[in-house]
Amino acid sequence: MMKKMIAYILSSIFYIFYGSCLIFFHGLQWLGFNLGGYKGHKTAVDLMNCTLANLLYILGTHIKFISKYPIPKNVPLIFVSNHQSMHDISPLSCFLRKYHPKFVSKIELGKGIPSVSYNLRHGGSVLINRNDPRQSLTAIKEFGTYIEQNNYSAVIFPEALMPSLLPRLLWRPVFVLLSVRVEEQLVLVLLVRSSNKLE
Repeated sequence: MMKKMIAYILSSIFYIFYGSCLIFFHGLQWLGFNLGGYKGHKTAVDLMNCTLANLLYILGTHIKFISKYPIPKNVPLIFVSNHQSMHDISPLSCFLRKYHPKFVSKIELGKGIPSVSYNLRHGGSVLINRNDPRQSLTAIKEFGTYIEQNNYSAVIFPEALMPSLLPRLLWRPVFVLLSVRVEEQLVLVLLVRSSNKLE
């Protein structure tokens, strides 16, 4: 019983800070983007993601990023990862910030969420309509070119992008198209563990 009460109190504190940060960094992103362009916006986004990741310590969470091999810099990368909860994004973005991570995201997230939607629209990520394969493939193609030209990284959560009505096999040409478009890409697989226990 005492454990539950402490969990409720800590969760309340966490979400108050979490929501406040999203609102604060929405304004900071706007300033960064309009006054400093890409660099200014990225600085605000990196600060936001690392702040949100560190807020998880309020809940007693331990975050570890383990890589057994060095990740090359200044080359286009594709990170393919499982996706367990909304709390995956900030730690990944924080730990991978030097690789300029850009997300392949569903179009619904492009509006309505402070900070998150603004970043997806202005930070170089791609928004795809999961029910419109033609739009998705075209957007992925343009996204691949963008990643390759700037030596950024693409982060993909395959299962999060697949609606129940769309055959899973359709995801294969999307991934292949991105891989082919980014000719010198290195594909890395990430494994997220236990973040779903936070919800």
